[in-house]
Amino acid sequence: MKLKNIYQGKVVSLSVLDLVLPNGVRSKVEVVGHPGGAAVLPVFPNGDILLLRQYRACLKRYIWEIPAGRLEKGEAPRQAVLRELQEETGFKARSIKKILSVWTTPGFCQEVIHLFVAKGLTLGNCLREQDEIIETHRFSAQKIKQMLKSGKIQDSKTLVALLFYFRNL
Repeated sequence: MKLKNIYQGKVVSLSVLDLVLPNGVRSKVEVVGHPGGAAVLPVFPNGDILLLRQYRACLKRYIWEIPAGRLEKGEAPRQAVLRELQEETGFKARSIKKILSVWTTPGFCQEVIHLFVAKGLTLGNCLREQDEIIETHRFSAQKIKQMLKSGKIQDSKTLVALLFYFRNL
């Protein structure tokens, strides 16, 4: 098994992995390296959920998402999710519970996202980065379910977190 690094960026790397697969076939696999991320589903005491309407430059459009971000070097997912929640929404949480971790696109990328639910929300200061174009919106659980059924929510981490949350209430 031989790994050749082709590109190292601020967020991702690109390598080619030359290996023999478990079935004996020799293959070259392109691998996008990523430090991983953490995302959080903010839930209010009455069951309302906070979503972000965020502009995503690579898609050239706004999408509905839960607050999320990549792990900084040496940062635990729990720390990252608390940081991202405050940066993107201004909210702090009294309790954070991990619900699961998911591989985002395992066919070519090593990114794993750790998903959490946040409760006991209190509003503080928003600390968004300059390149983040974000609006926060609070929705009832019923409205979120309508958005899911109509296909308005297409972000995978958000879909997984919401569906897991509603399934396991």
